[in-house]
Amino acid sequence: GVALLALTGLPVAWATIRGMFRGHFASDIVATLAILTAIALQQPIAGLVIVLERCERGSTAAERYAVLKGIRLFEQSLLELFSAGALTGTTHTCVGQETVAVGVLSAIDRGRDIVFSNHRGHGHFLAYCGEVERLYLEIMGKSGGVCGGRGGSQHLQIDNFYSNGIQGGIVPVATGMA
Repeated sequence: GVALLALTGLPVAWATIRGMFRGHFASDIVATLAILTAIALQQPIAGLVIVLERCERGSTAAERYAVLKGIRLFEQSLLELFSAGALTGTTHTCVGQETVAVGVLSAIDRGRDIVFSNHRGHGHFLAYCGEVERLYLEIMGKSGGVCGGRGGSQHLQIDNFYSNGIQGGIVPVATGMA
């Protein structure tokens, strides 16, 4: 599947690739998806670490759109991986809700605000920190994941970002931290 994806070539810029291609901007969604899928399937491409630019108060509309597209691509790749049997358990995507993640995370004060998310929090997480590779690893239960592979798709924590997979379960956590 990965080699086939790279052949179709749809041009849209969305992710910054660091490591071997440090500083270059990826301009091919499908080739980038092939790279992300290779990482998710534990077939890493030597020297690459994949991250999205995170949303900031000063982000331009183009930068926010790039994050939005990156979130959509990530979520669609999860659905593909799940359909292919590469993911165990379940995953709840935020397809169709990407603008909420980008809009809210673009408005927060990172030095002061704490973000509480829900069971469809991948988009919020990616807009918050951009840690694509570590989120893939977390969802796949791998030790390099955000929470060491123990939180899965719905229980994520990094810096001042928290999510919970239980409907309404984040409310008492947020109340307790307020």
